[in-house]
Amino acid sequence: MENDITEKWMEGEDVENWVDNETVENWIKENLKEFEEMKKRLTTEVFCWHDDAAKSIRAVPIYR
Repeated sequence: MENDITEKWMEGEDVENWVDNETVENWIKENLKEFEEMKKRLTTEVFCWHDDAAKSIRAVPIYR
C-alpha cells in the first residue's frame, strides 16, 4: 500500500495532496486504524489467556 502511494507521489499525482497535508493525514489515519485493530486483538488474546490460565491454576496446600 505504501509503495503505491509512494509511486503515485513520485509520478506527481499526489503532490497537491501532499502540500495540503491530506496524504500525511491519510497515513496517520491508516496507522491509527491498524493500531486500534492490533489493540483489540491483543486485548482479546490477553483475556482468553487469562481465562485459560485461571482454569489451569490449582491451589496446592502447603503443610508446615
